[in-house]
Amino acid sequence: MQTSFVRQEPTPEWFPALALTIASPPRGSVPEVDFKAEFGAAGDGATDDAPAFARLSEAVNTGKVAPGSVIFLPQGGYRVPGNTTVSVRRPVVLRGAGPGQTVLRLEYTQQRSTFLRVQGDGVYQAHSTSLYDGRQEANRYPNGPFAAVEIGQGSPKRGDVAVTVDRPELFKAGDNVYLLCDDYGDETTYTAKNKRFRHYLLKQYLAVTRVDGNSVAFDTPLRHDFAGAAPRLYRWQPVPRFGIEHLSIEDRSTIADTEASNTFKAISFDGVVDGWVWDVHFLDNTSIPLSVGKSRRVVVSECVFDRARHVGGGGNGYLPELYYSDDCLVEYSTSVQGRHALITNWSCWGNVFRFNRVSGTPNTETHGEYNVENLYLRNDARGSRMEVGGGGTTVHAHDGPFNELRENYARAIRILKPADRANRLIGNWHVDAPTLNGAETFQENNQRVPAAWPDYPYAAYCGHDHTQTAETARPV
Repeated sequence: MQTSFVRQEPTPEWFPALALTIASPPRGSVPEVDFKAEFGAAGDGATDDAPAFARLSEAVNTGKVAPGSVIFLPQGGYRVPGNTTVSVRRPVVLRGAGPGQTVLRLEYTQQRSTFLRVQGDGVYQAHSTSLYDGRQEANRYPNGPFAAVEIGQGSPKRGDVAVTVDRPELFKAGDNVYLLCDDYGDETTYTAKNKRFRHYLLKQYLAVTRVDGNSVAFDTPLRHDFAGAAPRLYRWQPVPRFGIEHLSIEDRSTIADTEASNTFKAISFDGVVDGWVWDVHFLDNTSIPLSVGKSRRVVVSECVFDRARHVGGGGNGYLPELYYSDDCLVEYSTSVQGRHALITNWSCWGNVFRFNRVSGTPNTETHGEYNVENLYLRNDARGSRMEVGGGGTTVHAHDGPFNELRENYARAIRILKPADRANRLIGNWHVDAPTLNGAETFQENNQRVPAAWPDYPYAAYCGHDHTQTAETARPV
């Protein structure tokens, strides 16, 4: 694989997340439905409002509420006991009166439960033949329409903006697609029970811009070579423009902390494109307040992730988590006292984290499951390690190339594993000596500073309560 690095500033052409905006509809521009009046919610902090959320889900999924409508949750406390998932498959905007004014109080008891899941169709499924913690995996191809990629002129390469397929009639401009191929390269052994190929979990979400004969063109260049067997292009149907904004989610769940498995997720995006979570305060979280999974171009802006009670192994305490997601933006948010902050967890490509503040959490990280070309830009993580190749070696392995830490303030900057290669450390301020275990790491203008160094130039831009604003995804 080509791993040479050409010095350049991050641009929207290569990082589309830098140009994302929140598509929140102005008041009066779309139908607005009052959650109390239409669905019978009490909002008094005592009544069980779970049935009202169930009625909301049914109305959205059956079209009784028009796609794109705003569901307004007036000021009040909405108590949601039980373990039922509110499942939504069509786009709406959940809009509160503001954090601290509209408060969802969740009272769940079951591990692996979820309050709200927004789910698309034909989403990507993990495909890998590696050995994971003693579990031999096999390729699980998604159940959806796909075309084989023709490789007569060679396999798809990093930087390509089109592929040739055997069934071009499956695609048209505007389609959401993802490209994948099988694992390839030499095998790395971490333990007898944990082995990975050099390149694995290869997938990239894209949008079709043009179909010309057998050639399908994309909106974004490929970030990686797709040189493994069975390259194929899938069409899928995400939920577009789903938004959550201006409210608090207070987690009062009582879920056993076994540290053996993922526990509770408040919000789970599972196949969303061009969605957002804006000005939401997640308070006293059980484990993962927000998981943006199998999605693309989602914006998380001006949010608070305040504490996780479960911070042991097995997927706990991620504030917040991206999971199998590409080209998303997490900005101007505050993360306090979790296990990991600003985490790319399993094959996340091209995401941007900028102007966030992290405190009381050990690290930010790409989590060691082949995350590719994620950009951490101007984050204030002065008490935390900023790491590529995290997750240890008992279960996890190495990340992909081209991840970049740029102009952050961290306790330490670290490339953790020898198989982590061609990553970039540029213009960071850090207290401890760097850890450089990877190969072909590019370094430029990083500076060591004393502990409690007070002069980080971007401090006022970072966090939900930032006093200055640079680039932003907020609506104008």
